[in-house]
Amino acid sequence: MLLSHAKFSRPTQQQYTRSRKAMAPHNIHFDCPCVPFPTTVVATTVKTTSAAFFFFTDLLDETYKNIAEKRVVEVTRSRSLCAKSLLPTFVSRIIKIMNITKDDTFYDFGCGNGSILFQIAHSTGASCIGIEISEQNADVAREAHAYLTAKLKDQSASHFPSIKIVTDDITKYLAAEPLKEHAKGKNLILLSNLLFPKPLTQFIAENLRKAPLGTQILCFDDLYPHGRTLAKIRDPEAFELFEMRDYVWQKESVEWCGAEGPFYVHTRK
Repeated sequence: MLLSHAKFSRPTQQQYTRSRKAMAPHNIHFDCPCVPFPTTVVATTVKTTSAAFFFFTDLLDETYKNIAEKRVVEVTRSRSLCAKSLLPTFVSRIIKIMNITKDDTFYDFGCGNGSILFQIAHSTGASCIGIEISEQNADVAREAHAYLTAKLKDQSASHFPSIKIVTDDITKYLAAEPLKEHAKGKNLILLSNLLFPKPLTQFIAENLRKAPLGTQILCFDDLYPHGRTLAKIRDPEAFELFEMRDYVWQKESVEWCGAEGPFYVHTRK
């Protein structure tokens, strides 16, 4: 579905450096903790974590080259089915912003070929569910999952946590599978909705008002507009239900453009 998930190549050293610099103003770094550490500890952490990062991005690249099914990026006259993705440095930043842990359930609404699901599952151990309207792209995700699972088992005896790929329309999925509360962990939703039809974005926004407490929603077309003075007057309920945070994605971190741009994280309170 919209802006879903791409075949990756390993970031160049220049892209890696630019991403680190872009993250710095937000005090978010994909390869080291956000608190001061002695220089030797930071150096060791950077080396270890960045090695794991590059290992997995290389493995994703290999996976999508070798599987038979291939991603459909664009559908003629169907703007909302454009399938372009977030790059791995952005996904790493999302993990820190949303504080994703092994106890959480991560949903990708419009998961495309599943690459974001795989990176988050491998990095955090969270259970991951991808909803994708394109049968072709959902099949790519399932084949890629099987390939990655076998490859990781052969190379390191490791395995993915639960990953589920569902071929469905988001509206039908939310009607049939409302989000559930968890004894441990939280629900996390990635909604790459820049090209969604407005009625679909509005439907999702209304549905997620009923989300369990603690649910976090990352979106690109703001579900609950809050930047103007009148916003709180027009939709006071949204301000009561959600904590709203604004971010900027760094340059060269999304597949559809090289510029930076805004995104939003809403937390059900």
